[in-house]
Amino acid sequence: MIKFVKLLPAYILFISTSYASVNIQIDNDKKIHDLMIGSWVTSPKDELYTKNYGSIATYKSDGTLNYKQFTDTTCTIHVSTLKARWSINDGKLVIVVSKEHQITYGLPPTIIDIVHEITNNNAILINTEGRFQHRVKSEKCI
Repeated sequence: MIKFVKLLPAYILFISTSYASVNIQIDNDKKIHDLMIGSWVTSPKDELYTKNYGSIATYKSDGTLNYKQFTDTTCTIHVSTLKARWSINDGKLVIVVSKEHQITYGLPPTIIDIVHEITNNNAILINTEGRFQHRVKSEKCI
């Protein structure tokens, strides 16, 4: 009984610490979610930024995503729109693609990017291949 009493505070500390880390992650996910809301375009800092096409990804607060692709970087000639669902889970951007868009665009059912950094105007995501993707919050291509 004495041994149990001595261990009880450590056990309670472990439970409290675990609960606190879960709450911190939930708070971080909420902050990331709130910062993601809006339209994002590929930054000129991104290694895949080219003069060949542009895109605008609009993340809405209800969890819907509209991704529009254009044939030019000024985003004047619209070629396709992808609609999906998005969420933030454990610091990761999770995009769930509809079956229709999986077939049409050859996409996997789920796309997961690590949110490496995010501010009100800039984001750096890391895709599953480990590539850093630089994004800028903007309603139009840059």
